[in-house]
Amino acid sequence: GYDDVNFTPPYLSKIKARALTIHGDRDASISVSIAFDIFQSIPNSHLWVIPNGSHWPITANNKKPFTKSVLEFLNSDWEEGKEPR
Repeated sequence: GYDDVNFTPPYLSKIKARALTIHGDRDASISVSIAFDIFQSIPNSHLWVIPNGSHWPITANNKKPFTKSVLEFLNSDWEEGKEPR
């Protein structure tokens, strides 16, 4: 929810850095709709919803794809029109 932390759209919209929100689509604690709201509120942001991911979507099985995707994001490969390395 929005009441436990100040992750409200007005606060999030002030973030100027590129941002990557990562969320498991099977998270029983926090709805994926919250992750989508966060993504929509931060300018220049990306959302990665991990299929079959729980509240901790980065497990041993997901380590390599996670590392690859995060490094691509950090290297700006997720920017529009740029080919991944």
